[in-house]
Order: sequence, then structure tokens, then C-alpha cells
Amino acid sequence: AALAPLALTAVGLQLDFKPEPGLTRLLSLGLGYKLVLAPAGALLLCLGLNLPCELTQVCVLEAGMGPMITAALMASASGLHPSLAARMVGVGVPLSLLSVPLWWGGLQLI
Repeated sequence: AALAPLALTAVGLQLDFKPEPGLTRLLSLGLGYKLVLAPAGALLLCLGLNLPCELTQVCVLEAGMGPMITAALMASASGLHPSLAARMVGVGVPLSLLSVPLWWGGLQLI
């Protein structure tokens, strides 16, 4: 029960908003993929497969969810650019609170 707050605290402590050379580009690429390209690809795939509307909505919204805390913890533990992993979650989750409703609104037009 204490694992989720502990994980969020661990990532939060790694957050540092000082500019780091090259990090803005990597962050933009990662979040652009996660919040825009992945849901767009899921939408195109679902429409191409002629899936039911509800299933399409679920697939697109799941693809557009913010980055996972577990992935950031595993990347940090493996030494895979811990500051980028923390920023992906720290910036991506609040941005997904804006992007997911936009995707939902767009899906209502289909």
C-alpha cells in the first residue's frame, strides 16, 4: 500500500527544472510521441480495422495516457538518463490531463 507514494516521492525528488543541454529536445520527442503520435496511430489502426466505437475510444485514450511512474523508476534504476525519466513523468502527467480530454473530444466527432 505504501509503494505508490514511495515511488512518486522517489521520482519527485529527482525532478530538477534547471535547463540541461539536449534534454528539452529529448523531452519534447518523448512526450510528443506519447501524447500525440501514439494515440493518433492507435486511432488510425482502430479505424483501419473497423473496430467498434467503444473499443476505439478505449484504445486511443489508453495510448494517450501520461508516462508511467513504473517505467521511470525502472529507467532510473538502470541508469538510463534518470533526469529525463523523472521529467517525462513530472511534465507528462500534467500535460496528459490536458491532452486526454482533447482526444476524448475528438473521438466524440467520430
